[in-house]
Amino acid sequence: MKKTAINTTNSLNERIFSREFSKEDISIFSEFFSGRKDLFAEEIFDESNKNLNIIVKNQALDDIILSKHLKGLKSIYYYPIDADLTVNAIIIHYIFDTTHSNNQTEISPKKILINLVSDGAFLLKEYDIAAYPEKYSDFALRLWIFLDKRIHFLKAREISKALADIMSPSLISCQMRPCLLTSPEALNWTEKPMPLPLGNISGANDKRLFFDPETKDFYPDQIAFLHRIRKNSLIKIKEFIRCITSPNIIKKTKNTQKIDILRENCKIIDYLINKSNSGRNFNENEKKTLYYTISFLDNEKNSLRNILMKCPDFKQNTFKKQIANLYPRPISCPKIRELLPEIVNALDCNCIFNKADIELGRYPSPVLHVEPMLVPANDERYTSDFSTPKEISLKYLALLQEIEAMQRQKQILSEELKSSLIKNNKNHIKVNEFKIILENNEIKIETETGGKSI
Repeated sequence: MKKTAINTTNSLNERIFSREFSKEDISIFSEFFSGRKDLFAEEIFDESNKNLNIIVKNQALDDIILSKHLKGLKSIYYYPIDADLTVNAIIIHYIFDTTHSNNQTEISPKKILINLVSDGAFLLKEYDIAAYPEKYSDFALRLWIFLDKRIHFLKAREISKALADIMSPSLISCQMRPCLLTSPEALNWTEKPMPLPLGNISGANDKRLFFDPETKDFYPDQIAFLHRIRKNSLIKIKEFIRCITSPNIIKKTKNTQKIDILRENCKIIDYLINKSNSGRNFNENEKKTLYYTISFLDNEKNSLRNILMKCPDFKQNTFKKQIANLYPRPISCPKIRELLPEIVNALDCNCIFNKADIELGRYPSPVLHVEPMLVPANDERYTSDFSTPKEISLKYLALLQEIEAMQRQKQILSEELKSSLIKNNKNHIKVNEFKIILENNEIKIETETGGKSI
């Protein structure tokens, strides 16, 4: 790719060079953002009245127009529905509604949106679906899922609606909308153009660029990034939707009942869930309390994830790492009092547990209200199901030390016992059902029936 003369300068007086795009560059761009070839629209910003006008152009969307778009000389809209009524991508809009913004949130609307769309990309990645977030404007982002085969636009609409329902954020100020590609007009539907990525955002001195969902940074070379895009199988996307919706309908009902029971019986958990529902963030101790209670209620950890997702600082990648590092035992009530003393005192938490569970040696824990078997009894405490390898190792080493100390004590008592029997001119003594015998200067123990005991 060639570099040409200086085009402009930035605030740091660093020179910016306009880029010439090769046929290969235009080809890879057209591959992912293709639709009608005979029509496009141009976004024109009127500086005099600050109005944005979309002008439809009845001409071919050729390489020259696309090159001008990439250079920032024009801001081009394209019609994604091809002549055969198919599309090659599923697109979801993330929008921040400023009319419902909550002053309680400590994070900017832009950051909230970036976190939400990144978490959506991470969730899809867990099911081997590649999704790519793009900055659309300061208050809107797009998530692109490219397909390995074109599908009818109505099928794409159906799938995008299902995905938006699944991943819809809980914050009222944030919305997910499927990109429908058409708009109602009288009794019909009319196709509508949409802005091409990598173009200018008119009136904002900014561009629509793709960014890395992990680092949240724009890809430094957007054309090189296009070469790394992976297309997805429609079958895999359908499997994801079925996996998230169908199997979890029953589980969701069951898990919701567990959460309701837990909230009724534990004021602390009820308080924390109410806090998440209000869109506020948790501190570390509050998170720890939830992780070590709610995460034990379902294997998929969906109940915990649904609660934490309502917090502005929720990150899917961080959540996944923390779940992987959890200890296998629920938190105890004394530990909660230690972590959250002010909340516990304010709520006057005094849980009453099932007497049978306490008699079995199960320690007090909010989980006892819902799944008592998940709280280990005394004889289960150090099993692989409830303890980490380190905890079992520490207990094992402690027992070895106790055994060594007891062996030393046993040897001392054995010598004292032999000395006492000899002094009293005895070769045996009965103690309860045991017979202790001194034979060949060794202590032997037999039962009353004559069987060797020790």
